[in-house]
Amino acid sequence: MNVPLHRSEEWLAFFAAGLDLVPQIAQRPSLELLRAYFEARTSFWPFPYATSEWSPGNFDSLELEPPTAFQLIPAATALLLEQTKFYQIANAGWLLEQIVRTSDTTEMPTFLDEQWAAVMSLLESVEGEDARQLADIAKDYLRRWYRRHRHL
Repeated sequence: MNVPLHRSEEWLAFFAAGLDLVPQIAQRPSLELLRAYFEARTSFWPFPYATSEWSPGNFDSLELEPPTAFQLIPAATALLLEQTKFYQIANAGWLLEQIVRTSDTTEMPTFLDEQWAAVMSLLESVEGEDARQLADIAKDYLRRWYRRHRHL
């Protein structure tokens, strides 16, 4: 694993990964750019950064206007559904949750509505204490945000 040690240039690379993509995503929101950002942000440390509902996260640098975030919800949903490793599922769930929150609307895009059961099932499948905690936070937040009960 390429976890930065204590040299400042390694820490800068660790925290700067993917930041160059943020302006591009804001200009042209797409699955390809979001995937590249996700992969860059999780390349050094694929494990969750968040340990509670408020914690500096791996995707806090993705600052978007609400309409752009709303446009990205289907891409973030698709990105989540692509994941097969527990930590990546948890991180992608966290990214989706952050994009949904930034959208500043409880209107659910059609693609997320159509994939809702698959999204919840995938987040439920996560194992490992840290990854499970992060996936649960994302899942619970999405349910509250969209006012969806457990069995819908």
